Amino acid sequence: MKEKEKEKEKENENEKEKEKEKENENENENENENENENEKEKEKEKEKEKEKEKENENENENENENENENENENENENENEKEKEKEKENENEKENEKENENEKENEKEQELCTQRWGNYHQKAGV
Repeated sequence: MKEKEKEKEKENENEKEKEKEKENENENENENENENENEKEKEKEKEKEKEKEKENENENENENENENENENENENENENEKEKEKEKENENEKENEKENENEKENEKEQELCTQRWGNYHQKAGV
């Protein structure tokens, strides 16, 4: 009977050992799964960071483009203003030329009148 009991005990011990091994395996599997989950999470975080960086880069690019557009617009406005000023100067010059021509015409007219008066007086004997 003692032998049977010993055998039974040994079987029980073996059974317990197997159970422990099984538990250890399960624990190891769980740990591995957790590690894998953590790795996946880290990867996701990295991806999010990359996306954020990309967004920031795009935003910066857009800002730079807008700044360049604004600068170009300002340059164009300045050029247009300069052109308007030149046109105005040209108009003023033309006006001045006309005024000068008119003055010369008036002077000639005045001279003619003076000459006529002189001729008139000569003829009239005054």
